[in-house]
Amino acid sequence: MQDERKCKFICFFQSHRLTLHPTTHPLPHMKKALSLILPLFLLMAGCAGNNKPALQSDAPCWPLPIFAGDYPDPSILVDGNDYYMTFTTNYWLPALPIWHSTDLVNWEPIGHALDAYLGTVWAPDFQKVDGRYYIYFPADGRIYVVWADNVRGPWSDPIDLGIRAIDPGLVVGSDGSRRLYLNGGRMVPLAPDGLSTTGPMVHAYDAWPIPADWVVECECLESPKLLEHDGWYYVISAQGGTAGPATSHMAVAHRSRSIDGPWEPSPYNPIVHTWSDSETWWSKGHGTLFADAGGQWWMVYHAYRKNYHTLGRHTLLEPMTWTADGWPVADEGAHRQLPPSPGATAGKRQVQWLSWKGDNNMQTAVVGDTCYTFTGRVTLPADGGEAGLLLSYNEKTFTGITADATTLHLWHEGKAVGDVPNPYGRKLWLRVVNNRNSVTLFAGRTSRRLQAVGETLDVSRMHHNVLGSFMSLRPAWRRSGPECTVDNLTIAAGQR
Repeated sequence: MQDERKCKFICFFQSHRLTLHPTTHPLPHMKKALSLILPLFLLMAGCAGNNKPALQSDAPCWPLPIFAGDYPDPSILVDGNDYYMTFTTNYWLPALPIWHSTDLVNWEPIGHALDAYLGTVWAPDFQKVDGRYYIYFPADGRIYVVWADNVRGPWSDPIDLGIRAIDPGLVVGSDGSRRLYLNGGRMVPLAPDGLSTTGPMVHAYDAWPIPADWVVECECLESPKLLEHDGWYYVISAQGGTAGPATSHMAVAHRSRSIDGPWEPSPYNPIVHTWSDSETWWSKGHGTLFADAGGQWWMVYHAYRKNYHTLGRHTLLEPMTWTADGWPVADEGAHRQLPPSPGATAGKRQVQWLSWKGDNNMQTAVVGDTCYTFTGRVTLPADGGEAGLLLSYNEKTFTGITADATTLHLWHEGKAVGDVPNPYGRKLWLRVVNNRNSVTLFAGRTSRRLQAVGETLDVSRMHHNVLGSFMSLRPAWRRSGPECTVDNLTIAAGQR
């Protein structure tokens, strides 16, 4: 009983922190136990940071968040003993970031595959075929591909495949022929080099029939991710809609003896799903099934944290297994050893500043905490200019504080909500504190002596279900032009 209580505590703190540890002995049925005890822990936990775990345990609780914050539509590539992952980047550049790991828990950025702005980049597919790396991705509803002979680059210029679709997924047959699957159960044949199409797009398989009484957003058959296992080809798809109600999204499986079909749905569908809004993770789906270097099976997928759509879709890791009749299912009670860790602290993310559509006068960073403090120094030119710190959903919808030489400007949901005199002049420090979607703004002459400005602002509505576009609320700095300087930026878990 003591071990069980310990595991319950560590599950809570792992889900609220970026610091994660490779672990070995999960307790069965932890999801049900956690849903019962979580409300009590939320009252006890306060505004916890990411730097150190409150408790440590050898028992991970599934699913395990391996990328906290807005890392949606994960696509993972297994390359020997190495793992590579990329994600949706929407309007932010550089796009298609590439992360590397040797243990599935500790990840480091090693580059990116796209510098050019092509529009909003969604749901990539990361592949390696005959020694060459490929990333297929949609941008503004058109399918592109980039390739490289070294995963660290350089990557090719994007190649437009002339397809209007989203969510590509590559599969290679036993004879080397290639097919690209797309949303809506569609498929198109590719040339031997994978860089052009050789025929029309055709319908290849139907959605799994979602029961009529389930609460979902839509049928939305998308995100085909394909693999071969024991003489069968499997396609793991998303259905139910990416957002909307907590129970919307899911991962479903189909299989065929041929890369061209016909495809039969799994009798165990859905293989990943949020069954109730009492669960910690909402709208679980968009999964990629894979075997690690040791032959253990896993799925990475995305989900929203309960009540925190503002953080975007986190990437989670869950053990999988195979039924006797050859279907993948979640291994929820798995006593699973993660691949050996080199000992680096897991889950801490190097801050990466990304520009909005390539505009370096507005940059943001991903956060995974429900509470954090964002601080920076602003220097304004003598002849005017404005700069500041924001929590930004997009270029038009943001909450925060900006300054010119005479006035502090307060913003909420993209609208000016107040101006106060700026007593600090052209050099000042600003701070934005987000305490579970309640935001307080600060200004001062030094970072150690800051005064609150204005009222506390509620940002809980700044998410996709209200604003659309599948974005997240992110710390951002913005300036009217390069004549303004914003520096000494820090994002710290918890309140300061």
